[in-house]
Amino acid sequence: MAFNEKDKQKLVLAEKLLESAEHSSEADMRNSISRMYYAVYHVAVVVVGNMAHGEIPEALEEREKGLGERFRRLYKLRQGADYDPDFVQRQFKGIDDFRVRFRDEMEISRSLYDHLLQMDKI
Repeated sequence: MAFNEKDKQKLVLAEKLLESAEHSSEADMRNSISRMYYAVYHVAVVVVGNMAHGEIPEALEEREKGLGERFRRLYKLRQGADYDPDFVQRQFKGIDDFRVRFRDEMEISRSLYDHLLQMDKI
């Protein structure tokens, strides 16, 4: 499928955000969750069209069962990482657990990113 220029720009941005999403300090890991979310978000916008963040899960779910929930999970992680000072303690029970589970969360998110890139609109 041929991309329009705006979609191409979004995909380039998504790839750049994805490349920056692998770091090791708590601050970097929290930032990486946010960057990963925005990488996935920009690809999702290409797939389902420009809409509010909260509307994307439903639109993805209409395209394929389970995609909306995967997006929603990443969205909630991003909100916690960006806005909750106690996110690591509340969500991961401490920094050691966060370090262990961070890679899994990034792999799950990368899988969603890759899957969205393969959707038929792209």
